[in-house]
Amino acid sequence: MIHSLQINIADSIYEKFMAYLQSLPQDSISVKKIKNISKSNDSDFYEPWSEDELLQIGKIGFDSKSFVDDGEDYSKW
Repeated sequence: MIHSLQINIADSIYEKFMAYLQSLPQDSISVKKIKNISKSNDSDFYEPWSEDELLQIGKIGFDSKSFVDDGEDYSKW
């Protein structure tokens, strides 16, 4: 069984934490750095898209039977 975690770590302990993770058996742990986050302006923070969201985005198109026909000629835009 594999477990996934997301951990937010302050700069003050980042190096020690990474050293600890590297001391664990490499066949038992995999580390993927997602992004550096600045606490200065949390309103500008957006979560990165998940792998599933990235796979699904290609299925979105401009031709859909669910779109309402509004009669507007968008070729002029």
